[in-house]
Amino acid sequence: MAVIQASSTLNDLPTGFFLLAAATLTFSNQRLLPRGVHGGLVGAALGLALLTKGTAYLYGAPLGIVLAVLTIRKTGRRAVAPLFAAGIVAASLNAGHWWRNASVFGSPLVAGETTVPSGVLGPRSFGSNVLRVVALDLATPSRGANALIVLGVTVARKVIGISPSLPATTFAGARFGLSASVFYEGRGPLPIAPAPGRGRNDRRCGACA
Repeated sequence: MAVIQASSTLNDLPTGFFLLAAATLTFSNQRLLPRGVHGGLVGAALGLALLTKGTAYLYGAPLGIVLAVLTIRKTGRRAVAPLFAAGIVAASLNAGHWWRNASVFGSPLVAGETTVPSGVLGPRSFGSNVLRVVALDLATPSRGANALIVLGVTVARKVIGISPSLPATTFAGARFGLSASVFYEGRGPLPIAPAPGRGRNDRRCGACA
């Protein structure tokens, strides 16, 4: 995954690196550095994680709480300086991004994913989507092999009585197909690039919903 992400715009690993750095600093011996410096470093790591990817808010919030608890327990009233430094540094790194989001979208935090609610619910649509997901994870660099996989999915879906590109379960204007770009993480099949969380915003195939 590291090699694949190095040639794409996806950023799970940089986000994980910054969060790991923040966690390491949070649980490290705070006496090794001046209190303000330690807090600033934690704030920098958390701020960079938040700036890199929105999901860092989910993991960064518990780290921030743990940092506050540990710092207050160890230093008492003197915890104000490191916690203030952490907050200022993290906010400063994200201020520009928050301001742009607020000015354009009306909120500093914006959900950027595009979702398509399924218009058909039931065993057939469920089975149909399972077939498409399995096909995506069997994709190869060979267009001929991919064409055979798509043909198999099409035949199987006709047997269960549902179109491979049914508008109710497919992105508007898209048709089911497989990409030969298997070494780009956003489209890589499971045997090439196992990646958690490739669900509703999966872009390996424009027809997925």
